[in-house]
Amino acid sequence: MASAVHSNLAAHVLLRVWLFGLSVHLLATSQAVQCKSLEDIGLVTTVKALSEVMYREMKQTGGCYKLLNATGQVGSQGDPDYNLDIDAPLVHASDLQQPLQRDVTVLLPVKQSVAFMQQLQGSPEMQQHIMGLLFDDTEPPASYSTVGPFPGGPEYAPYNAPSYVWNKAAGANSYPFASSWFPMPVFLLTPELAADAQQRAAYNAKQDPTRKQYHARMKLAMAAATSANSADCISQGTCKPLGGYSVWAALPPLPAAAGAAGDDGRPIILVVAQMDSIDMFHDSVQGADGPLSGLVSMLTALHALHSSFTNSSSSSSSYSKRIVFMALAGEPWGYMGSRRLLWEAASGSNSTAGLNMSLVEQVIEVGQVGRLTASPAADAPLKLYAHSQQGLGFGNSSSMLAALQAAAQGEASSAKADVLAASPSNPGIPPSSLMSFLRVKSSIQGLVLAEFDDGFINPYFGSRFDNGSTVNADGIASVAAVLAAAVHRLAGGEPAALKVNMTELQQVAASYAACIIMPTPGFACPTAAAIMAPDYTVSTGSATRSYAPRNYIGVLQYMPEVQAPLGKSNLARFVWNLMASDSSDGAFGQACDHWKRRCQEGQVCAGWRSSSDEELMGRCVNATVRYVPSYSTRVSCESCSDYYTAKWQLTDAAEQWSQQYSWPDDPLWAESDWPVGVPDLQLYLHEAEAVEVALLIWQGHPTGINQNHYNADSKIGQHAQLRTAPAIQQRCCFCCCWGDPVEFTAAKVVSNVKDAEMLHRVVVDVGDLAAGYSKGGQFMQIKVGEGKPGFFAIASPPDPNNQGLLEFLIKAQGEAAQALAGLDAGAEVAVSPVMGKGFSVEAIPADAHPTVLLFATGSGISPIKALIESGDLQADKRADVRLYYGTRDAAHTAYADRIPAWEAAGVKVIQVFSNGDGEGAKYVQGVFGGAKGLSGGEGVGVVLCGHKDMCNAVKELVAAEGVDAGKVLLNF
Repeated sequence: MASAVHSNLAAHVLLRVWLFGLSVHLLATSQAVQCKSLEDIGLVTTVKALSEVMYREMKQTGGCYKLLNATGQVGSQGDPDYNLDIDAPLVHASDLQQPLQRDVTVLLPVKQSVAFMQQLQGSPEMQQHIMGLLFDDTEPPASYSTVGPFPGGPEYAPYNAPSYVWNKAAGANSYPFASSWFPMPVFLLTPELAADAQQRAAYNAKQDPTRKQYHARMKLAMAAATSANSADCISQGTCKPLGGYSVWAALPPLPAAAGAAGDDGRPIILVVAQMDSIDMFHDSVQGADGPLSGLVSMLTALHALHSSFTNSSSSSSSYSKRIVFMALAGEPWGYMGSRRLLWEAASGSNSTAGLNMSLVEQVIEVGQVGRLTASPAADAPLKLYAHSQQGLGFGNSSSMLAALQAAAQGEASSAKADVLAASPSNPGIPPSSLMSFLRVKSSIQGLVLAEFDDGFINPYFGSRFDNGSTVNADGIASVAAVLAAAVHRLAGGEPAALKVNMTELQQVAASYAACIIMPTPGFACPTAAAIMAPDYTVSTGSATRSYAPRNYIGVLQYMPEVQAPLGKSNLARFVWNLMASDSSDGAFGQACDHWKRRCQEGQVCAGWRSSSDEELMGRCVNATVRYVPSYSTRVSCESCSDYYTAKWQLTDAAEQWSQQYSWPDDPLWAESDWPVGVPDLQLYLHEAEAVEVALLIWQGHPTGINQNHYNADSKIGQHAQLRTAPAIQQRCCFCCCWGDPVEFTAAKVVSNVKDAEMLHRVVVDVGDLAAGYSKGGQFMQIKVGEGKPGFFAIASPPDPNNQGLLEFLIKAQGEAAQALAGLDAGAEVAVSPVMGKGFSVEAIPADAHPTVLLFATGSGISPIKALIESGDLQADKRADVRLYYGTRDAAHTAYADRIPAWEAAGVKVIQVFSNGDGEGAKYVQGVFGGAKGLSGGEGVGVVLCGHKDMCNAVKELVAAEGVDAGKVLLNF
């Protein structure tokens, strides 16, 4: 042992000396960029920490991802081969030398992006040499939009005015980024990385291009790289349709006795708002004014009605008309939400039962109202414009306008708002969901309420700059007050019966906006915490959680039970729970959840957060509130309730209906899948071609440890690896770490049976030491003779009656494992006490975690087998338990005979074979990540054992979906 210590110490000293010399050599370079000082760096003890010194990295966010529609593609992608990065020196757009003589990555300030893109589109030379674009949003322009002058497309309008400009931000300083295809990968930099990139680009501008340069390395491979359109990629299984869930609620609730038909003949007033927005960078979609201000206003109006009823003897049951509040998802994508909902209603879907279009008489849509502010005169009212569709065949909405104006002057006068008819010179209603309803039933009386008259006043419509900084919650509350009072009148309510508390509505609107619009607190807001358990994302490399709203619709992987919260976005669940509470009669019944303790017919379970605590369960309320799937009418999903059997396919089921109402062709929007590790962007110093730096890393783990238990963050220790790396800009120091001595006890091999290629089931009689085995996932050290010990997970389940016998799965690789695999029954070995904490399944109780994902590769199946067969996982009490089991091929698969028993116990086994070429080679993390096996992290537990790359990749994937790090279980 002493010689080993001296050897390691010598290597440690030499490595420190070598790195110190390197840091001195590179000191001038390190000063070019504002990096940490040598003293700030401190002790670098892990490979991960060393990587952070060498690279600035942005992972799992910021990509301009590839979308496809029926006619082509938009967005961007990297090299189709995931294993090939795109790598080029970083050049600021202002420093580009024309004509380009070399490949570059362009740092593009957003203020220059419009002119740059116009130049790029017309220059084949630029397209050839520009390898990537990094957008820098540090200084936003005064006006910016990623969509065109007629958002959604003039073909959806009930009038012919294709050149009319509704979106005034789509002027000279605009480019339709959201509908453009980029022939190179495109990223949006975080503010921190943008500042760093600016300094690196400035350094490069001063250097000879043949010398060291800062580079950008980009990974943005898309699975649908070769697909020409969405029909192709859906057929090939390389993409998923864009989709989400709309929500609607009825006031008063539908009578339970009405059965499947769901209506009692009352005419219907629809109050509509949209739920999501658009930008070329889906991770950064905002939509504060358009459309979320309208959504907040609509929800606040519903609250105003509920609050008034709660504080008086009146109720919505006296209404002669039913008010249906509706939040539509997917409208920026060819009015996908309203089109799908109308098709579902025409098809008699359960999600629209009671929503009888023949009974819909009036529609009020709340559009952009977030920028309503008082004029300079202190007593001047807010100006709210009511847009209607004029012309023969369209419903006369004058009575609706009259109701709004009377409400603004009467019971909602404290809102200080005037409702004005929009200019008659407008061609008709602005881009809105009302267009869809008029297409199906033109006689509907319809209005769109908005802050603008002849065109949008929002300078950032359809862009990531439409954020909460310019939204006025008091103005939103004023619109809500007028809206609530008007629909109360239109539904037959007595005006004097409605009490409008303007102070309360301002507080409510502000609280809703904090949840829906603001990144902080986002869905960590008190309002959301009281009614739901929000999902969150975790920043890569830290434990920082983000509950920021994600206002891009996303994709539909599969469709579990439609009326349960599983698979729904934070926003959809937030809206559903608010509507459930505020459209009810206020009486809360028994505790409930959405799986086992269901409510009776005519009730819904509102406010469910967890089933592990009675206080966190929902309560049954008398309400009608429903989710409606929102996706293209040109696709259907076969076996869609199960993630692994779900298969999207093309359909023409809605074709005749679409033709009946002269719908434009359904654009069939889809988003490409992408592999694990995408997107990824690194900035680093690339040495001149003549310089290659080899970094010897003394990276280790205890001698003989099974590779399945290797920790990627293990201390720098005994085993050496040679790595090639870019130049290191700071001095790195390494240390050795040693464990406590282990006491070994004599034991005897009882049996040794080959179970698969290189894998043996070895049963060892460890005597009284077996009593220390209490949890699946624990392990022992075993050595043969004077050889080095190995770490081996126990494969048999904990059993107090095991008579001292424990089973191990031994992979005949490595000194200790090879020796053990070669022993016959009766041979003596030495064993340690049972070690490790095992899998702490008490952290993921069955009643609060209906989904558990198990991942194992190779001999890493040992502790997973023990956990399953112990019964501690309680798979039979959970809704979704999956085991991703990765091996080389069937011949290398241990415990294949046990798989049927595991599945009978409630564990769905997905076998993944890595042996093969091209598409034939698959890995556990790739299968899970490529299929996007989660939609949100609420109620999810994860159990891992296997190769370190798999474990690290899976941890990143589930963290990105919001799975709490404390719910990811390892056995070491």
